[in-house]
Amino acid sequence: MLTALTAIQDIVAVFSREQLHQIGQAANAAPLPVDEVVKRATVIVEERRNYDSATTRAYFTSKLPPEQVLIIDTATQPPKAVTAQATEWLNYQMRK
Repeated sequence: MLTALTAIQDIVAVFSREQLHQIGQAANAAPLPVDEVVKRATVIVEERRNYDSATTRAYFTSKLPPEQVLIIDTATQPPKAVTAQATEWLNYQMRK
């Protein structure tokens, strides 16, 4: 699995070696086919290549008041945590 993942161009710019090991272990435990894991990892790498989150964040935080900007790192948080943060922020916005 690790060999297949490290063959993806630019994957080391997105995932550390430890994260690649974790992905491989999780895929093996699931079990997920190697080609499916590689396909999903490739999509993530492509998204990172085409979307510069740092520039986007800098733009919005420089143009909008802090209370109008919600920043969530969806790459490091589980979907339920992302949903909870977004819901809480939206509820706050609705109460204002």
